[in-house]
Amino acid sequence: MLPCRPTKTSDHPIGAEASHVTVSVSETCSAVAFASQELVNKATGFLTRQAKPTMKTGYSLLGDVHVSATQASLTHMPHPLVFLTFQAFGTWIYALSHKTQQQIKTLIAGKTKQEALQLLASLPGIESVSIMWGDDSKLPKDTGYIHITLIVA
Repeated sequence: MLPCRPTKTSDHPIGAEASHVTVSVSETCSAVAFASQELVNKATGFLTRQAKPTMKTGYSLLGDVHVSATQASLTHMPHPLVFLTFQAFGTWIYALSHKTQQQIKTLIAGKTKQEALQLLASLPGIESVSIMWGDDSKLPKDTGYIHITLIVA
């Protein structure tokens, strides 16, 4: 919230005797306007640059970055400057490319459920694996019958 400056004037000083007194009160406030889409664009760029070093290939932004202005303040010295405080957050998700999915399917095709679980669990970045398939039969050799569902928690 930006500060407002109240101004009070009277046609007689305090404590003076008068039959009529005129008192005027006014308030001067400052406002800030900004281009919200430009703020979203800059916040998106900033968050992406901050997140990039910690994310590996395969991550992409899901939806839009959400930005909300929380405070605006104005300084007058030496020149008027507006400071806008905001919060921004976005969600990045990991997706496997079609090529990578095919490589994984080929890796486990024709394997037993237990062999496939061990192979998948050994891949980098995999925290846990489950396969919905009978324990006593092998996975299909045709990769077209193998489907991958990736869950990011």
